[in-house]
Order: sequence, then structure tokens, then C-alpha cells
Amino acid sequence: MKHTLFIFLFAFAFGFAAAQLNNGIRIGAGSSGKTFSPEFSSISTNEIEIKSDGERISGLEIFDVEGGLVGAATIAQEEKTSININGLQQGIYHVVVISESGQEQFNTFSKD
Repeated sequence: MKHTLFIFLFAFAFGFAAAQLNNGIRIGAGSSGKTFSPEFSSISTNEIEIKSDGERISGLEIFDVEGGLVGAATIAQEEKTSININGLQQGIYHVVVISESGQEQFNTFSKD
């Protein structure tokens, strides 16, 4: 009886895990299956453009070198957006770009 119950519970757990992987059910923030690797380019000394060919961009956060949050924005799930960095001091900054499924990509830029 113990062996039968163990086999039943094992088969149930395996089937549950397989169903999540195979039919698109996700628990928590995870990948949608689309690639998310945004590209950064400087339009001018006061503006940076971010493009994504996979998932759409839904937000971003900018941090200074000490880790302090200096800017954040929610974006209406665009494939391309530009950031006005006119108000930032000269220096190096880290930006976190957030995809529509919650994936995060980190990059660094300098404001001259």
C-alpha cells in the first residue's frame, strides 16, 4: 500500500510540473519564452535610446554608482523608448530595463 501511494504521489507531482512547463503556465516572474536583450545607444549627450526585438519594455530604473535610485519610469510596453538624462550629473550610471514578463537586464552608461 505504501509503495502504491508513493508511486501515485510521485506521478501526480511529475505531471503537475510537466503541465506547467508544457502549456505556458508560469508561477512568479519568469521568461515568456521570448528573448529580452535590450540594446542601448546614445542619441545625444542628454538622451539614450533603448530597443528590444523580443519582449516589450515595461519599465526602467536608473541607479548612480553608489546604488542610489536616481530615476524610474513605467513604460507602456514599447519595443523602443528614449530616456532624457539631461537632469543627471556627469558620471557613471546603471540602468535596469524590465520586460513585460518581469525579466531584468542591466547595463551601464556614462553621462559626459
